Amino acid sequence: MARKLAVGVVVLVVVALWLVLRGDESKPAARSSARPTAGMSKAVAGPPKVRTPTRSAWIDAAPDGALRLEGQVLGPDGAPVGGAEVALRTSPPRTTTTEADGSFAFDRLLGRVYQVAAARGALIGGPVTYRLTEHSDPLVLRLGESASAVVIPALSRGAYRVKASWRPELYTRVGPSSEDSGTLAQAGDQQLVITLALPGALTGKVVVAGSALPPQRVTVTAFPGLPTMAVDGAFEIKDLQPGAYQLIVRSPEFAEIIQPKVEIKPGTTTELGTIVATRGRVLTGKVVDAAGAPVVDATVELGYLPSSNGMPAGMWPMMMALSSIESGPDGSFVIAGVPTTPSRLPLQVMASDPLRGSSAPIAVPAGSADPPPVTLTLTLTGAPARP
Repeated sequence: MARKLAVGVVVLVVVALWLVLRGDESKPAARSSARPTAGMSKAVAGPPKVRTPTRSAWIDAAPDGALRLEGQVLGPDGAPVGGAEVALRTSPPRTTTTEADGSFAFDRLLGRVYQVAAARGALIGGPVTYRLTEHSDPLVLRLGESASAVVIPALSRGAYRVKASWRPELYTRVGPSSEDSGTLAQAGDQQLVITLALPGALTGKVVVAGSALPPQRVTVTAFPGLPTMAVDGAFEIKDLQPGAYQLIVRSPEFAEIIQPKVEIKPGTTTELGTIVATRGRVLTGKVVDAAGAPVVDATVELGYLPSSNGMPAGMWPMMMALSSIESGPDGSFVIAGVPTTPSRLPLQVMASDPLRGSSAPIAVPAGSADPPPVTLTLTLTGAPARP
């Protein structure tokens, strides 16, 4: 590579790397199929709805737009590549799989610059920088067997730890040299090589105790990765960096399952077999207005509510929600997987509606039995009682 690169740049060659980089997205777009050059900037109406408690999102989601990014993935010989995984650098990251003709698309995007990469087995394409507008041409990504060159610009002088990963949501990143993991590098270094071990995979199947039907709407997360949807309870998570993960399984039909440590080995599929889920505790109830009429599509939240001391009457602090659902046509709701053990803050449930106001929070007792049904009454001023 040219020696005229500024000192504030680290150049990496990542062997067999599949990534989407965090970087400066203000650079011009690339519409060609060529691999990025060193001069490019990179970086790293029905029955009641049921939902299990979920943790708050750890990343702010970008707003939806009206544009569509279309493209095609080609192999080294120029032939379309079906079944390739394409990653788009958004918040949170998005991925899709190409059709048999190599085509792919991402909808609901804003007009701006994106980072896009593709991979199929050991073949890698990108990441490339692409400016999406109403008149953008389709993006073509060409896969190749060579290593992926990455430029990390605008670094201050000093030492850094550089990390890379197979999965697109686990970005290549640069951290302080004091970190205990990553490859040590100095700003201005060139031809820094990071060799990744072969990725592993994770498979298994989730069943519900006492039920002959497969569970639906099951998400499986190898944390800190992103959720993967299971099909009739069966799941497969590919391209996992070797190491330890926390397994999180959720569904509206059973209590949350957490396995604190699942080990992924290089080039190996870890088979978890059958994971048996239990229904957990279930909270049922109904949302009504001040006249006692049922309220449809009211938001019902189960979670922990901080003290409202010092707040105006009828105003409540923001709930640290474990679960948020909407009431059914008759105002009823069902929340599965209610926690059994007490917490520092009391577990409570409350409802709200933009036009009918909010209800007072109602405490949900701890224990192994299902909590008693609750009625949440909406008022425009809220309830005077304080938790």
